[in-house]
Parts: sequence; structure tokens; C-alpha cells
Amino acid sequence: MRPATLARRLTAEFIGTALLLAAIVGFGIMGDRHAGGNVAVALLANTLATGAALVALILTFGPVSGAHFNPAVSIADATQGGLSAADAAAYCVDRDARRISNDPHQRARAKPPLQNRSKRPIRAPSVAPWLLLLSD
Repeated sequence: MRPATLARRLTAEFIGTALLLAAIVGFGIMGDRHAGGNVAVALLANTLATGAALVALILTFGPVSGAHFNPAVSIADATQGGLSAADAAAYCVDRDARRISNDPHQRARAKPPLQNRSKRPIRAPSVAPWLLLLSD
């Protein structure tokens, strides 16, 4: 079997990231609405559903692109010689373009807006800087 072209790998990463984001946001909204106010149940349901979606996406897109879905994975793969630096940069740009283009669609699905859903402030110093681009 011949290796996939860069365009095909980037398309797989683009689609996989879009589906992963849709799953994360969709499961978060679903868990919040169906947990009856129990935050622990909502988090557990969201975690299990997101994990199952991630496994399915990795099994689907792994043979084509490696199913990185995360810049840290692409960079780690590049430092270990599994991916060229140019390909890793292309993966990161492609993935971040998908996240930014997907943001308005996810905001439209969530009512009220995502940033107003929590009753507590979110303290997450480890949040990646590019994710902060998606918030208002």
C-alpha cells in the first residue's frame, strides 16, 4: 500500500478534528441537559462519550494520517522522526484552521452561549493558547 499524499493526510486531519470538536461540544451540551443538574454525572457522561468518539476517530483516520488531532502529537512525532517538520507545521495550521472555522457553528448549537454555561469560573492554566482564540 502506498503512503497517502500530504493533501489526503491534511484532509483526514481536517475532517477528524471537525468531528472530534463536534463530538466534544455535542456531548458536553447533551450531558449538561440530561444530567438533571448533577455535574458529576454530566462530566462522567461527557468523558466516556468523548473517549469513545476519539477511539472511533483514531481507528478511522489513523491509517491515513496518523490521527494526531492535536498539535502536541504532531510536534512529538516530528521530534522523533516520524513526521517531517514541514508536514508537522502543515498539520498544525490545518487543524487550527478547522478549529477556528468550526467555532461559529458550535456557538450556534449551544444555547445559551458556551461562555455563559458554567456557574463557576474556569481555572485552567494549562489551556493551550490557540484554544483561547475560540473564546470571546
